Amino acid sequence: MSSGASICLLAALLLEAGCATRQSQVSRAESDWPTSARTAVYSPTAAPSFDSPEGVSRLLEQRWSLRDIRSFCIQERRHNPSYQNLVITSPDAWKGRIYTNQRTGFDRISWYATVSNGRVQEYSLGAYRGSDFWLLEIGGSETVRNPLRVTPSPSEPCFIGHQ
Repeated sequence: MSSGASICLLAALLLEAGCATRQSQVSRAESDWPTSARTAVYSPTAAPSFDSPEGVSRLLEQRWSLRDIRSFCIQERRHNPSYQNLVITSPDAWKGRIYTNQRTGFDRISWYATVSNGRVQEYSLGAYRGSDFWLLEIGGSETVRNPLRVTPSPSEPCFIGHQ
């Protein structure tokens, strides 16, 4: 086999492996709740916006750095299940994951959102590790203008640490 053919074969194998990895990431996100929601295809080049699932993923990655997520996610700030997470109130919903191509220390960092006229109305962003869940934020186009609450007091009743 010529060196040119070998290079082409190697490139094709690497491309196929990259596609298989991306496909498995999407498949995992497709199993996230709500199962009927449109799933974002991870794209680090998508423009941050509320106009597409990919844009929401990008916007949330820019809003929440991994450092911020790790700072928030201490045992005392796990979500108190007595407090309601976002309820999907529209027939359309989107979902996705952020930081899918990086080691985060979490099983997943994912979001879901209510959608109206092709635009996110509200979203919920959470981090999961084993049976632990941290509700990072419920927000929308107005709340993203506000500063993050990265280290709220664990004594707040919405956290398990208040007990």
